[in-house]
Amino acid sequence: MRFPTFSLLVCAGIALATGCRQESRIQRRVWPTMGTIAGIQCDAATDIAALQRDAEAVYASVTHDFSAWASNSTLCRVNAAAGESVSVPVPPAFAELLARTLRVTRQSDGAFNPLVGPLMHIWGFHRDTPPSRPSQGALAALLPLTQWETVECRSAPPTVRLPVKGMKLDLGGVAKGYAVDRVWSRFQEAGHTNILIDLGGNLRCLGEAVPGRGGWRTAIRNPFDSARPIGVFLLRPGEAVATSGNYERFVTLEGKRYAHILDARRGEPAQGIAAVTVIAPTAEEADILSTTLFILGPDEGRAYLSRYAPACEALWIPDTPDHPTFIATPGFQKRLE
Repeated sequence: MRFPTFSLLVCAGIALATGCRQESRIQRRVWPTMGTIAGIQCDAATDIAALQRDAEAVYASVTHDFSAWASNSTLCRVNAAAGESVSVPVPPAFAELLARTLRVTRQSDGAFNPLVGPLMHIWGFHRDTPPSRPSQGALAALLPLTQWETVECRSAPPTVRLPVKGMKLDLGGVAKGYAVDRVWSRFQEAGHTNILIDLGGNLRCLGEAVPGRGGWRTAIRNPFDSARPIGVFLLRPGEAVATSGNYERFVTLEGKRYAHILDARRGEPAQGIAAVTVIAPTAEEADILSTTLFILGPDEGRAYLSRYAPACEALWIPDTPDHPTFIATPGFQKRLE
């Protein structure tokens, strides 16, 4: 449906202005980690420095396992052993997350694929200098390295094996959400409440921003004008939200912009969508679904949600800057101001 830009922005302005005196009691802290920016918001009486220390410990642990850049990470060790006959021992949490990721890959018929590492490289997302647009022949030669069905992931003992030399796991589409959930669980177990956790736009909340609000008011970025949000909704206690978009990480090849979200079924960046926002019960689910639904698009995406993730809501923004529109699931539509 076409969204009435003026009306939505007026509603957003009213919503953000209401209760701003109460929101002045909220303190915020941000810092760089995991290749992005982490953030915490909480009541002014909370020891936010202690929260940051706890979060940093979690993020360091996740980096140690899932970084595609640290040569001693578990992920890099698995990738370096691709094609060898012996499986690589991994921490239980690594095998569990990979197993959950492969389940989404199977359910989406390969739309979300953790073996996009070689494709990310050839498209220039792992290089300082972007190349020219890859040829169809070069892409076809890499597709055998994206055969996710061949990945061997076992839980007892936890091991992973990539059977073909050159295969590379890339869990960037799920690791940040997973990290947010671990921080959320740590805070909850410690008895903390009324906290908003942010890791590169992957959000999950405990409690509410101010008494009686019932959650945290969250804006949806307009991919065509970051100063004019599309609207706001209330993120309820325990819920998470994530957005995948084509506007921050991209390469420009031969005058055309290509986003980093790759459809491994074709070997090319997904086209036609500017952003997808997902509300889910966990940050991991919101993170992986925002990428999956970006690739699937609204028609296939809504069918996927109804079958595999009925507790989640999604909003798609097509890549039509001259005629902005959005397509939302009914549940998301009802919550959007």
